[in-house]
Amino acid sequence: MIKLIFKNIWSRRKLNGWLIAELILVTILSWLMLDQVLVTTYDLNLPKGYDRDNLCVISSYKLDDPGVVNSIHGEITPQDYENIRNKLLTLPEVESIAECSFTFPESLGNSTRSFYVNDEKSLHVYLMYYYADTGFFETLGVKSAEGYPNVEDLSKVHTAENEVIITRSFAESLFPGENAMGKIIRQEKDSDEDAFKVVGVIEDIRPYSINREPNAVFCSFDSKINGEGMLNFMVRLKDGIDADDFAENLIKVKENFGSGALQIGSAKSLNKCAADWNMDITGEYNLKLSLLTFFLINLCIGVVGTFWLQTRQRKGEVAVMKTFGASRKNIVGMLLGEGFVLTIIGSIIGFACFLQYVISEGLYTSNPYVPKDVSGVIDCWVNNFSEHFMIVSGVILVLLLIVVSIGILIPALNISKINPAVALHDE
Repeated sequence: MIKLIFKNIWSRRKLNGWLIAELILVTILSWLMLDQVLVTTYDLNLPKGYDRDNLCVISSYKLDDPGVVNSIHGEITPQDYENIRNKLLTLPEVESIAECSFTFPESLGNSTRSFYVNDEKSLHVYLMYYYADTGFFETLGVKSAEGYPNVEDLSKVHTAENEVIITRSFAESLFPGENAMGKIIRQEKDSDEDAFKVVGVIEDIRPYSINREPNAVFCSFDSKINGEGMLNFMVRLKDGIDADDFAENLIKVKENFGSGALQIGSAKSLNKCAADWNMDITGEYNLKLSLLTFFLINLCIGVVGTFWLQTRQRKGEVAVMKTFGASRKNIVGMLLGEGFVLTIIGSIIGFACFLQYVISEGLYTSNPYVPKDVSGVIDCWVNNFSEHFMIVSGVILVLLLIVVSIGILIPALNISKINPAVALHDE
């Protein structure tokens, strides 16, 4: 069978040459379209490290109306924050509340820092702040790493100016095989001025759903006082409560939750916040996904049509094979085998051509909205050139084999049932 397949391909080499050329072009175009979509899909579906579905972010602000006066002459006090917190806790939908700044997962307020563990290794991470004693880590839904203080205790930690809580992968990258508790990390080489002591390690949490790296550092704020009253409440809702509906309903009655000059400003589900803040990359992703779908549909129509027509034109050849005792299974197997061989040859040539391009330009490893230096903690196929190229190429090859199979199998099954005498008479 194998010898016959290659013999048939060679005997029809002129026509098959055009089919291979078509497959080469399709392979290259598939690479251009599929690479970014696969990587972004992989990033968006990685575990976030916390339960985002039941979280809402509620902002507060200070009224500008000079006529509004509270017990301390219109100034915001810690008690005002506590009053709003207690009012929100009375709602039957609310499970827990934490007070936080503008740095939390999916927030645009997160900044990046570079930390050195020694002269050789430097890693860049996202920096987030929380208010101690407000249940920040429990409300967020993260877990402590094995062998380290639990999240309930970490939420109570008032980190000093030189103390931090870090994620597990970041700790393992800095101190492989060691317990990171009490270890020192620095922002400057050989400088104790910007040295930080690790006082806790939590399980991996991704600061942004568009970034696969779980590299984050947490520090606490000691004071809630902000002259403008700009503070956020992270609210965890009970199971079964729709976060978007809760936020929408809360805004309608937000005046009932103020305290003195401190008022609720806005309320959004964290999913909605992430969608708004990541709109550029998700919009581009959805566009590429739509274009890829359109391309694949046309690819199927084109390739299926080509192989369908070529298979139908071999009716006479199939009739001759049947007169010599070839079974239906042998005929279909031969036609599919020829298609598979042509697809593999065309794909390999296409992959080789595209490899020259990516060696020069590089593969798509992260979206342009994530800083290039905030990477390297997670060792996955995306960051490994060989694995990345092989995986995407494998996906493309499988897609092409499926499409070619459809284009060959249906007409092959039909012509394999024909009466040899009728087919030869028609030829």
